[in-house]
Amino acid sequence: MRMQITEIYSGILAYGRAITTGYYRLFLRLRNATLAIVQTWSPYHILFFVSVLILCVSSLAAWIEYSVNFQESAQSVGSNMKPVFFLPGFLGILFYLIGFRFRSTIFIVVLILVALLYGIGIIYPNPVHTSMLERSEYSFQTVWVILYGLALMGAGVGARFALSDALINPGWIKDFLFSSRPMPDIQKPE
Repeated sequence: MRMQITEIYSGILAYGRAITTGYYRLFLRLRNATLAIVQTWSPYHILFFVSVLILCVSSLAAWIEYSVNFQESAQSVGSNMKPVFFLPGFLGILFYLIGFRFRSTIFIVVLILVALLYGIGIIYPNPVHTSMLERSEYSFQTVWVILYGLALMGAGVGARFALSDALINPGWIKDFLFSSRPMPDIQKPE
């Protein structure tokens, strides 16, 4: 009985070591691949990547603040078109990571359309950002609105250069996941 418990315990330890070793190797490969990619970035790549991250964050932030008269409390809400304003950030990250034809052109077209909607929303906020009719009923959170506009410009400037090369090509994923290097044998504990 004691021998069986010892064998089970040693089997559990060997299984734990194998899993830990596998995850550690995966972490090292991902870290080395990330460092190799980041070291090749130009200032346009950095500008583009930071801009699309800011686009994602600032599109989810509250752009409109209004006060409710019966409770005398201020509320902050996002734009009515929040998914549309989130789209360039999401597509920028997706297109930056995965390479396919015309990704740069698609991103530029989406960016121009969202920038036009953004500009119209600044001039006429009623149909784009809010449903409130009176301008005195709400106010813009100018930090997020300006930050989003600057990020749109930064993504537009860096897009052509950053999206010219894909970070991950579909062939690289296959090579990474199905590497032909043999795994070392794990010694059986005695």
